[in-house]
Amino acid sequence: MILVNHLCGQEPLLREGVSAFTMFIFDECHHTREGEPYNNIMYYYLKEKRRARPDHPLPQIVGLTASIGVEKADNREEAIDNIMAVCGNLDVDHLATVKRHLDELRRTVPEPQELPAKQLETRLYEATSRINDIVAELESRARHYADETNDAKVKSLMRSVPSSKKHPEYCQWAVKLRTAAREANLCDNRRAMRNIMIIGDYLQGYHFALDTIDLSQVHDVMKYLRRYFSKYGNNEYRAIQEDNFYQMFKDLEEVVNKQQANNNPNLEILAATLRQYVVRKGTDSRGIVFVRTRMLADALVSWLSSCGENDLIALNAKKFTSTNVPEDEGGMTESDQRTVLEQFHTGEVKVLVATSVAEEGLDIRQCNIVIKYNHIGNEVSKVQTQGRSRTFGGVSILLAFPDILERERMNCLRAELMKKALHQISEKNQAEFRCAVNEYQCRLFSSWDLAEREEDLRRLQMRDVPFKVVCNLCKQVTVQSAAVRTIYQKHRVSIDRDLLNKIKILTTEEWQMDELNFVGKAVCLGETEANKICGNGLGYVIKHKGFPFLTLGIKNIVIAIDDQQPKTYKQWQKVLYYVQELTNEELMNYATMVFPPQE
Repeated sequence: MILVNHLCGQEPLLREGVSAFTMFIFDECHHTREGEPYNNIMYYYLKEKRRARPDHPLPQIVGLTASIGVEKADNREEAIDNIMAVCGNLDVDHLATVKRHLDELRRTVPEPQELPAKQLETRLYEATSRINDIVAELESRARHYADETNDAKVKSLMRSVPSSKKHPEYCQWAVKLRTAAREANLCDNRRAMRNIMIIGDYLQGYHFALDTIDLSQVHDVMKYLRRYFSKYGNNEYRAIQEDNFYQMFKDLEEVVNKQQANNNPNLEILAATLRQYVVRKGTDSRGIVFVRTRMLADALVSWLSSCGENDLIALNAKKFTSTNVPEDEGGMTESDQRTVLEQFHTGEVKVLVATSVAEEGLDIRQCNIVIKYNHIGNEVSKVQTQGRSRTFGGVSILLAFPDILERERMNCLRAELMKKALHQISEKNQAEFRCAVNEYQCRLFSSWDLAEREEDLRRLQMRDVPFKVVCNLCKQVTVQSAAVRTIYQKHRVSIDRDLLNKIKILTTEEWQMDELNFVGKAVCLGETEANKICGNGLGYVIKHKGFPFLTLGIKNIVIAIDDQQPKTYKQWQKVLYYVQELTNEELMNYATMVFPPQE
């Protein structure tokens, strides 16, 4: 993304564009599909190629991958089309796969044995029943608040609540409910809408707990809920009803704390697998356990560190998660990632519990087992995760519930389909292959032309009118559009000095994204009742060129003109109102307002 930032915009830092480079090497080049950073770089490459300017030589393109993928292809023709699309995006002249030296490849690169998958068990815990009771009570209260409003969408959603609270459909429903309440008319019952939004958030948290409770210890699930709901618990000035919602969680916590810990049979299956392939293999063995969520990664590390079994504790398990989210949401800093990888390499850490961020790029020779703990991706990640087992005689195993086992079966079919499609493509002669790439690029250029015309039309439709950014929970704290700017044409920030009097800044561990340092969170101080404050997170505090700015988080705000129906957006780029780029002069003026010169 850093390179893309320097290639785009009205005044890009790399004025020569891609011609500033002589070669691009894309590792894991299967990530050159629509919307991915590699493809964004190739967009500028192909645009320059299309211009055919002699004074702008193009860099050589090299793409490397162990598994190119076929996405959701169901037959060989669809698989071929999918692979050729990646070749077209990368402007491939020659597709090279190992054919003549397969024996040498097998001698050089170990391929792990895939063990038969094991099915996990589902059990009903007391905590599960309690959570289901709380969910039912919260749904009842949401229906009551919906009756107090005039919003048809909110009322409709409360009439169509999914029955299974563990199913992803329920989480999607909770998100829709919150969105509908956010988009309600600013004049509609603010208290009721705020309560519905907060209830929706609680329901999401309990959904995640129900989704994880069969895979971890109950007290680790409670630890997650404590962190998830801390934004409400930390608000000492929360409204009376909000206090009732939080008290439901505290009552649940009290009940669970009084119970004796129950053995989770799925953790016992995981423990037996780790003992067989890591503990008993000696000091040189290593293992990676892949999980779907950061929540589960934290839970498994907690369990392995405190289970009372010395052989498992000695594995010194550590988590390995993304740097794109802050630590209080389960992320890691780059420094922590490097430290953990070094410890894994030396053997100080023998087990990593990782999310999908570790599926590609890790190369630890001693790693002899990969365990997929109720988590799979697509046919690409199937190959990539297996590839983390780097020793000869290494193994890969899936421990999962029946629905995941069925998805893995489909991944196996698509992986085989991918091999056959690659073989058929590699049989094309050079002219035939290049002709297919050119045909794809012609279609691609036509789609770009159409997209550019649509973008021009969108810009014509963009209204250069004043709007305001409004806190979606209290609907009181606002920022006028005249005080909103962009950084890198992406991050929306406030240059409103008065806003600083309406927020509370909480410092966090520093983390980086897009060359910006994220150093804190901003909490809304809007008044919801007498002497009660909102507490909504309005965004992150970043440092740009050494100065702090508040980024306006699109998830926690709505956009409104006067008192019209506000709108929510998933991305700032979908907001059809002009926002100017922050100039150096504005930056200095804002810095002077925030940090006035000392007399």
